[in-house]
Amino acid sequence: MRGRSVCGVCASWTRVLELTPLLGLSWQNPVAERDAPPISFQREPRVRIGVARDKAFSFYCEDNFDVLRENGAEIVPFSPVADAELPPDLDGLYLGGGYPELHADALSRNASMCAGVHAFANAGKPVYAECGGMIYLGKSLTTLDGHGYTMTGPFPMEFEMTPRLVHFGYVDVEFVEDCILGAKGTRVRGHSFHCSRVRAGGVTPTAYHLKYSLSGREEPEGYRFKNVLASYVHIHFRANPLLARSLVMVARRAQGVEVPA
Repeated sequence: MRGRSVCGVCASWTRVLELTPLLGLSWQNPVAERDAPPISFQREPRVRIGVARDKAFSFYCEDNFDVLRENGAEIVPFSPVADAELPPDLDGLYLGGGYPELHADALSRNASMCAGVHAFANAGKPVYAECGGMIYLGKSLTTLDGHGYTMTGPFPMEFEMTPRLVHFGYVDVEFVEDCILGAKGTRVRGHSFHCSRVRAGGVTPTAYHLKYSLSGREEPEGYRFKNVLASYVHIHFRANPLLARSLVMVARRAQGVEVPA
């Protein structure tokens, strides 16, 4: 059932990445880039960003890691499927997309990892999640066969897989609230491709206003909980490096380092 993915088909996402250098020209936020002070390439102390990378979470733009490193982050991979605990001394988490529905049982059974992720988010440390990573932060996931699996639960939403695409294509994102990726008014362009939806859950604050290019549909999204930000939208940080810079700065504050706003 690999074609019924939360985040889409590998070939489609690969094609998105091939087009990224051209699309990035239109994704930038010229006002924010022009007015911002130069990015500091500070080496110490580096912040440790844990990145979920295994057979359940594999959809990433590799360039995003480079931009994070350029802004002072150390990328620390871990496996929500196989590892019992988060790596030590993390200052932030990055949970990408992938196929959590194909590994829902293993993810759910890894109770110690689920508890660790929940505690990390509840402690107010920064967590950024896209698509499958967002589902992992939900209360539960119901697969197409009707089985329900408990996820990590910082968010109250219950997700379910769908037999067809819910959203596909490029999407314009505007931050309507300050969040860990930047200030209210920031704009960026992303990509959405998923066969899942929110089935139920409590009212969760949002930081994004989305407008889909193909359908023209507009809706709130970008769910927030403390310093957690999660969305179905995949974002390329190189299009607006201030996003990565903001995430690293929030992580520095989690270290107790005073960082200018």
